[in-house]
Amino acid sequence: MDRNDQKYWIALKSIDGVGNIGFKNLIDAFGNPQRVFDAFLPTLTAVLEIGKITAANIKDFNKWNKIEKELELIKKYDAHIITYQDHIYPRGLLNTMIFHLFYMLKETCKKMTLILPSLVPNWQVHTADFPRRGCAVNLP
Repeated sequence: MDRNDQKYWIALKSIDGVGNIGFKNLIDAFGNPQRVFDAFLPTLTAVLEIGKITAANIKDFNKWNKIEKELELIKKYDAHIITYQDHIYPRGLLNTMIFHLFYMLKETCKKMTLILPSLVPNWQVHTADFPRRGCAVNLP
């Protein structure tokens, strides 16, 4: 995912009123976050869980400087954004209605160190121990 794509994923996830279900519904409807920002207001309000206020929040979004700071932290720590569309997204979270963006700092087949972003400056560190999808797991 390039920096421009990352910018839109982070921005959409940070908008008041979008929430987890609305976030997924928007991505499902438009394919990616940049298309959400490019959409017309009536098209946004046609998406399930997106009302007029939330649609207006998307169209009026102007916190790009905050998003740029977040991108600088991602670059500084050589992290990678993981979305629910990625093959390494934690399998157990796919069956929930919570669709986080994670920042992956390091990974092996058994362990990933994930950052759950809450936007600059308070990153929360979570370590998840589980086999990633696509990893060979050695059985005894």
